[in-house]
Amino acid sequence: MKNQKFFNEVFKGLEDHTFTGTTIIRATLRSEDLIPAFMEFLSNMDPEKAEELNKKYPEMEKACKELAEDSYKNIPYFESEECSYFLNEVLFNVLDSYSPEGFYFGNNEGDLSDFGYWLNEEKYEEYYNNGWL
Repeated sequence: MKNQKFFNEVFKGLEDHTFTGTTIIRATLRSEDLIPAFMEFLSNMDPEKAEELNKKYPEMEKACKELAEDSYKNIPYFESEECSYFLNEVLFNVLDSYSPEGFYFGNNEGDLSDFGYWLNEEKYEEYYNNGWL
């Protein structure tokens, strides 16, 4: 169940059109950086959904725990097809499902290593045309 208070904090400014995007993590494309950051964000946004994913993908959860214990450890999971599937097909879709109308979850078009929630093209035009940008 979505944590409405956290959602309101993350997307503060939706009502007055001052919210144009937010970064969750930047300056990396490594799975071993992205997955823990995204899962931490999801744990705050929807703890039940995060727990569901941990149970459904135990190798991911195990790899994240190992990484938390030793951030320099080489963990094969993060190079696996299972990891790629989880990150790109599961986790991105789950996080995108929390996007407010007119926004998307993914990388910023201006910086491909800046991941978060951003205005989609149509909403950007609306903000621009109304002088909100």
